[in-house]
Amino acid sequence: MLDQEYEPEKYPLYDNYNAINVEHTKDIPYDYDGIIGVPITFLQRYCPEQFEILSITGAGNPLCHRFYKDMHIHKDGKSVRNMKSARYAPMIHYDNRPEDQTYYTASNVDGFLTKCFARIFIKKK
Repeated sequence: MLDQEYEPEKYPLYDNYNAINVEHTKDIPYDYDGIIGVPITFLQRYCPEQFEILSITGAGNPLCHRFYKDMHIHKDGKSVRNMKSARYAPMIHYDNRPEDQTYYTASNVDGFLTKCFARIFIKKK
């Protein structure tokens, strides 16, 4: 049973996927009709009458619309690794540097990014 109301500040949009991020399956909003990225644990509670599974994150995903160039991983405010290739993980954009967590920067992005674990993209029926 869905009991969470959609609030934009509670459900950030991904920077590279046209969907909102939901951290926990129990937090899926009942009143959001767009695409939702949920953790893979969603499959334990999946109801085919209620939701349509659209895709999963990864290379070649048709919902991924932004790729990152010259990406750097930062820990404790220091760049620890440079990755030349594009990333396909769902990323959330921040204007300010996230405190106390690993974050990413890329040459084609203003601001900072954090990476989510694998997501399944769903839509209410």
